[in-house]
Amino acid sequence: MESWSRLPDHIVEVIFSYLDIRDLRNSSLVCKCWHRYLSDENNDVWRMHCLRTLSEEALRSDLLSSVPSYMAKVRAFYHAWNPNDSSRNVYIKPNGFTLHRNPVAQSTDGSRGKVGFIRGRHAWEVVWE
Repeated sequence: MESWSRLPDHIVEVIFSYLDIRDLRNSSLVCKCWHRYLSDENNDVWRMHCLRTLSEEALRSDLLSSVPSYMAKVRAFYHAWNPNDSSRNVYIKPNGFTLHRNPVAQSTDGSRGKVGFIRGRHAWEVVWE
């Protein structure tokens, strides 16, 4: 296993670029070198996942302008609204972060996030337009 940890960074980058998020998390648990490499939230692996996962509209929007790293932007997307779990009067805009409600009298509408939580503290910033 030691020989795998000696791979040059550009080779590791190419290999990791083919993995999904869950496999990247598991890979970070394999050895210290891989953990250190994947802990860099602005490396090319996270940049490529960010560009693959998020729409151009989302990347250009003000919503993610204050998010400091590629990894954090990907994490934000995976914790955003779930377009498949919303009321029928609600739709999620193409950027993935904006919920729009069609005004229908005497209706209650909602949408859930893509990830549920069992414990811990979690906060979201809600902007009304």
